[in-house]
Amino acid sequence: WTKHLLSDAQPGATNILPADVNGDGKVDFVAARGHGHGIVWFEAPKFQERAINAEIKEPHCLTVVDLDQDGDLDAATCAFGDKLAAWFENDGQGNFKTHVVGTNQEAYDIRAVDLNGDGDLDLLVAGRGSNNVVWYENPGL
Repeated sequence: WTKHLLSDAQPGATNILPADVNGDGKVDFVAARGHGHGIVWFEAPKFQERAINAEIKEPHCLTVVDLDQDGDLDAATCAFGDKLAAWFENDGQGNFKTHVVGTNQEAYDIRAVDLNGDGDLDLLVAGRGSNNVVWYENPGL
């Protein structure tokens, strides 16, 4: 195995997922700093770092799916330090807008799944600090 360094400046990195963030057909990476601040993506082929949300605190979990069904990949996380669940709306070019889904949610895990069978993806969250398991119904983005 040959090691290829993407970045040596990722304090607290905990999750990384492959995803074509900007729709150019290349595999980019989305990463969360669960023991730090921020969610970023690395744009292929040079893997230049780009911010999704630089300020979010302790985003321990990460999922990358098309939450608003517009043909591009969005992201979602639970920020343990900020006590919230959030999703990040991708404009298709790799620019993101943050939407808070729920508060008082100190969680370590998030999954996107159609829990009510209505054809869109909802968010399933396991809250370590908030001592709960909840799901957030997608309002039909």
